[in-house]
Amino acid sequence: MRSVFFPKASMLCAHLPHLPKLSLLQAGGMIVLLASGPVVLQAGEGGDLSSIAAAEIQRREAKVGEAAMQLQEADVLLKAGKTEAALGIYSDVYQSLPEAPLALAYKDRAREGYAVSAALRAKELALEGRYKEANELLTAVSAPDVAPKHPLVMKIKKELADTDRFPPALTPQHIANTLNVQELLQKAASLFELGDYDKAIETYKDVLRVDNYNVAARRGLENAEHKRTTYFDAARDHTRSKMLNGVNQLWADQVPPNAAALARYAQETADTRGTVIGNRERIVQRLRDIIIPKVEFTGASLQEVVEYLRIRSRDLDPQGRGVDFVLALSPEAQAKPLDLNLHQIPLEEVVRYVAESSNSATRIDEFAVRFVSLTEASTEIISKTYRVPPGFIETAAVQDPGVANPDPFATGGATAMSSLALRRMTAQEFLQGRGVSFPEGSSAAYSPASNLLIVRNTMDNLGMIDALVDQAALAGPKQVIITVKMIQVRQTDLVEMGFDWLMGGFNVPGSNSVFGSGGTSGNGRSGNLADDFPIQTFSGLPVGQFPMTSGLRSSGEIFGKPKLEGLLGENITVPPAESRSPGVFAVSGVLTDPQFQAVIRAMNQKKGADILISPSVVAKTGQKATIDVAREFLYPTEFDPPELPQQVGQVPVGGNTFVVGDNSAAPITPATPTAFEMRKVGVTLEVEPVISENGREVDLVLTPTLTEFEGFIDYASDINNFVPAYNSAGGTVLVPQPVDNRIIQPIFQTNKVTTGVKIWDGATIVLGGVMYEQAIEVNDKVPIIGNIPLIGRFWKSNVTSIDRKNVIFFVNVRVINPAGQPVNELHAAGAGGAQ
Repeated sequence: MRSVFFPKASMLCAHLPHLPKLSLLQAGGMIVLLASGPVVLQAGEGGDLSSIAAAEIQRREAKVGEAAMQLQEADVLLKAGKTEAALGIYSDVYQSLPEAPLALAYKDRAREGYAVSAALRAKELALEGRYKEANELLTAVSAPDVAPKHPLVMKIKKELADTDRFPPALTPQHIANTLNVQELLQKAASLFELGDYDKAIETYKDVLRVDNYNVAARRGLENAEHKRTTYFDAARDHTRSKMLNGVNQLWADQVPPNAAALARYAQETADTRGTVIGNRERIVQRLRDIIIPKVEFTGASLQEVVEYLRIRSRDLDPQGRGVDFVLALSPEAQAKPLDLNLHQIPLEEVVRYVAESSNSATRIDEFAVRFVSLTEASTEIISKTYRVPPGFIETAAVQDPGVANPDPFATGGATAMSSLALRRMTAQEFLQGRGVSFPEGSSAAYSPASNLLIVRNTMDNLGMIDALVDQAALAGPKQVIITVKMIQVRQTDLVEMGFDWLMGGFNVPGSNSVFGSGGTSGNGRSGNLADDFPIQTFSGLPVGQFPMTSGLRSSGEIFGKPKLEGLLGENITVPPAESRSPGVFAVSGVLTDPQFQAVIRAMNQKKGADILISPSVVAKTGQKATIDVAREFLYPTEFDPPELPQQVGQVPVGGNTFVVGDNSAAPITPATPTAFEMRKVGVTLEVEPVISENGREVDLVLTPTLTEFEGFIDYASDINNFVPAYNSAGGTVLVPQPVDNRIIQPIFQTNKVTTGVKIWDGATIVLGGVMYEQAIEVNDKVPIIGNIPLIGRFWKSNVTSIDRKNVIFFVNVRVINPAGQPVNELHAAGAGGAQ
């Protein structure tokens, strides 16, 4: 910082010999005044020239001292980078200081600070795109009377003229957008690090709204979407596992509740059936439940009795609320003496006795019990406001009674309807239709917008309206989730153990003329024995040749019969009844006498097919709901019969001659379908629930159906056509050629239950089901040999086939409100088991 020299007044006076001799203070003041310009000195009352000079000297010294302090403040601001504030101070000081020797050092210092701060401020404005303001500032500071050749000002001017450093298109808005984009990018990056990917994506989008081609924002969106993809992959795996586990959970059998829980839930259901729980009902319940051990009054006033009952009811109430009482009687009636002596009596009866003794009546309001006079109880008009559920007042159109049809026998519809004025039913008409009377002075108004019902009526009629409102509130919007679960379990077991023997010819021991061998297959056997016996001779015959156990049946005896399952399919082939099961091991004697061969036929098969289907639907009470998860299956029902040519050879048609079936096959048209029907194959659930008033019971009428397509049965047979062919002798023979002819009909398997049940909320019950079991056993043996112990087992065939099937239908209900939340808490009796 530059040092400032303050000359003393004596030194200034030494250089001014022509002035009259004055005091040092007066001389210094004159010098300052003369140096600062012309000064007019006037002597006034009580003053002289010396006092005026001293005052002016003090003022100028104070001004110079203030300028020095301002310059120090400006230096601090400039070093802190606050160029705009420093520029203002330098400019003010420079403009305020005179061109006097005493202030010259400060003015030079202010000029230097003014130029430096102006140059720096101009550069800041240029960086903000405010070129015009920057140039105006540099022009002002480079004026001839300020700092025309200041090096820093000239440098900044040269930099501003460089378009590469300061682009002309740069605007303050662009600078503001750049700063905004930087802030948004930092915020988005922070949100990304915190894992709030949704907000990070929105912030990156805000960046793109400002800068359409911001690459960092696009990369940020890409990274956020990658993170979301990772999460959604995990969520998909979780949801898939959860849903699969839900299918497994459906197989869990419900644990039935014990008898005590059933009895408790049934009692709760019976207690709440048809009961509305409101403030009035709670007061009534307290009046009935509170038992007062002893009530004894002699000459007590009604006010004293009521106060005692209020305090005593609060002491005896387990919840500590008690019952409040209000006396709406005259002072004379309240002061009437009462005599009571009661023991172990409900509070309700005590109140009744007190009312009878005081010639008054009681009215139960929402929050208290009122004692009123007998005349007031029947004639007093009371105003009351109800908040009712939406749709409480029916909106049916009714005829205006003030407008009558002038022609009751008019037949023209338009004429008749034109004379019928329709209007909405009023609240009073609605209540009168439900038995509420409206004496003189009473009224009712309903506001559909706010669901408020305002009624003026007597206390008795208000009680009826209370019941209607409470009943409507209890029967508010409820709906039920119905879940029907159909489980089908089927298992087929097959166990077989048998032996097949072949024996060749041999000599009877002791005789050369008697021979023996195995038997024959019988006339029911078809096919070649070589197909059933693996060890064969060079000629292709099985070793042993002659069967000994051809009469023993195998599993083909069971599955070879033409049952329904065997007729389903496109190529219907029924295996022969005597078809054999595959052999697992064979033993043969080739060089023995006699030759023999034995095949062991063993099988142990288990086949299971489990089906679980659980459709679910949400329905309003009294509304029929249907859910279909099925495919539409079209099948033919009517066919045109096959068409055969009436003649073959030379056939004249319309004057022309055609060759039909002479050297080629005759044209045969098979059966053609002409009409079709549609049937749904899958799951269909029709249900109509009715929820009870207490919301704990649901009456269901439902029909769950599962329809499966088993296959087709072909009721037609192929048509044999004959095609001429040449034989080896050169002649012509007719060779049969089958023509595909089908009349197919589908076979459906249907599992269906139609029933009506009553179910507790949250309970699961069995609607019905069917159990099926078919057991077939085959125990064959060769006579005589099969009876030999141990050895006889090799001449037996044992087959056991068991087919089991169990189909069960379950139903579960859950009463919910329009928000999807359960209305009732699950009890041990109503819940339990897998849902």
